[in-house]
Amino acid sequence: MNLFLSWSKDRSQAVAEAFHEWIQCVNQKIIPFFSPKDLSGGIVWINELNTQLAKTNAGIIFLTPENQHEPWIQFEAGALAKGFSANRVFVLLIDLEPHQVEGPLSNFNLSKSDEDGIKKLILNLNDLLEENKVSHHILNKVVDKYYPDLQLTINNTIAKRPIKEETAKRSSADIQNEMLTILRSLSNRVASLEKRTGEEKLVSDYNSAILADLAKNENAKKLSRFYDIIRENRKTLNSNLSFQEDDGSSSSGGI
Repeated sequence: MNLFLSWSKDRSQAVAEAFHEWIQCVNQKIIPFFSPKDLSGGIVWINELNTQLAKTNAGIIFLTPENQHEPWIQFEAGALAKGFSANRVFVLLIDLEPHQVEGPLSNFNLSKSDEDGIKKLILNLNDLLEENKVSHHILNKVVDKYYPDLQLTINNTIAKRPIKEETAKRSSADIQNEMLTILRSLSNRVASLEKRTGEEKLVSDYNSAILADLAKNENAKKLSRFYDIIRENRKTLNSNLSFQEDDGSSSSGGI
């Protein structure tokens, strides 16, 4: 039986690589495919992967917290699911609990990577061999013998938790820099308006300019409080701007 091993990112790869060797000791009737070891040099790898996915009989997805939303995992899971029924797609959870699996992957056969979970996974794969399957009694003994080797790799891999990656959300520093840029722009606009108009027109244009910029900006709600701060401290701002005019630097921004 051909078994496709799907992985993404370092910890998933480490366990998949160990499993690739380990399962051949446990059940020689299962032929695993692990891309870093089983892809021939010089071939177009995506074509070979598609070929392997097409001819595989079952698949295991090595899932970790950091890769469960990765496009590559989703692609291979989808390809495996299209090829045959869901009971031939297995998910081995590495540093994950079943309730933490989200999306379509939660619909597959979930196995924890402890001894009971691995034994369950191996017995399920063995049952897919039908008339060629090994007796459960013998297979349990084989798993008991070889599991400690795999357990060592799994435990070491779980211990190497990656530093939490940045999410798609913007960082606080990025937002603060944008706020600072807008405030500098508004400061320059106030200085320009002050040169050509009196105080009454300045206040009107000043308010309009701020509201227009805030309305366009994606952080309008957060930036609105800066408008209040500037309004409350307008006298101080105008004093700074006047000081900058005396230095001939009014167009450079003072905030």
